Amino acid sequence: MKPRRSLCLLIMAGMSLLLSSCESDNPLSDPQKANLDKRLLGIWRLDDSGETVYYHVGKASDKLPPGVMMAVQVRHALNGSIQRPGEFFAFSTSIGEYNYLNLIGLKDEDGGVAKLWDDGWKPELISDYLLVKYEVKGDSLDIWVMEADAQRLLIESGKIKGVIDGDGTRFTDTTEKLAALMASPEGEKLFPKEPTEHYKRVK
Repeated sequence: MKPRRSLCLLIMAGMSLLLSSCESDNPLSDPQKANLDKRLLGIWRLDDSGETVYYHVGKASDKLPPGVMMAVQVRHALNGSIQRPGEFFAFSTSIGEYNYLNLIGLKDEDGGVAKLWDDGWKPELISDYLLVKYEVKGDSLDIWVMEADAQRLLIESGKIKGVIDGDGTRFTDTTEKLAALMASPEGEKLFPKEPTEHYKRVK
């Protein structure tokens, strides 16, 4: 299984995350019915080993479903240089007391963002999703990323459909089955107790 780098490498470039297990074929909810979480809109800052990363988050093109957001990543390196900004789309899912982000990976790394922005939602352009849990408290944003071992155990036990290849794992089950998993005790065990990343809002 080759990792779909359009999503995973972009996220890794801005976060100090180990995302060997970063994929799901399907999201946690229907993007066409997603509600916009306005608490996420704005500019967020992550400090990573002295380098500074900003995420500019806003509502996406009017041609996309109303709940879809765009994030623009800007990274300032230690040597004073700035990396080329990265762009990706995401939408929120609420399950029980928890909130999740469906970060959208695209098959076409270079032209996929523009195609979605200009032409509207086209499922055939989507390669995968990165599913993360999040919590907003005032001007703080915490992100939890799935633990690879927990994901692997669920797939091996048959509690959810997925693919395992070396150190990589990927969920392949339906949106409905994934949402049910997240609502269960097994779903809670997918994520560490402490946040993987912490962000502060830029005012």
